[in-house]
Amino acid sequence: GVMMGVAAIPRCPLNVTGLKLICNSVDDLAAMGVYTQFVQNHLAQANYYRDPKKLETYRKDGHFLPYINNEVSGKENSTYSENFKSLEKLVLVMAESDTMVKPKESEHFGFFKDGSMSELVDMRDAPWYVGDWFGLKTLDQAHKIDQLATPGDHLRFTRDFLLSTLKKYFVKSELIQI
Repeated sequence: GVMMGVAAIPRCPLNVTGLKLICNSVDDLAAMGVYTQFVQNHLAQANYYRDPKKLETYRKDGHFLPYINNEVSGKENSTYSENFKSLEKLVLVMAESDTMVKPKESEHFGFFKDGSMSELVDMRDAPWYVGDWFGLKTLDQAHKIDQLATPGDHLRFTRDFLLSTLKKYFVKSELIQI
């Protein structure tokens, strides 16, 4: 999932010669309108858009993600933090070649460094972790976070990966076969 949001239009191949300019231009156009009330109210995906170069606008005009992640000063919700901290286990799965979530490290609560669209910040070095904005650090220090990775693109995991993950985290009895 997109734990810290996305910062670009999905599936735009930045590594294909000639398309990088087009992809970047489309991203720039999308970023100009993503925080408008109309787009925030009518396009659910816009609520996951976190532009590291426009964090003030994101925090002021974003309807969902800045609040659930306790990023809006003066609007912190202790219920979100307490609920998050109460998880028994948080299993984060990142697709190593994800073209849907940019940056893919968002799936592990990493993201672009504030102000940058290229420099990445690992979960444990990010301000939301260091400041424990919503309980991520607390959960991690209690050894309740597992970070998994799977080769391939978004939701293109193998059947074996799915079954082994289900067995590890959801099947409590050896009597149950999956």
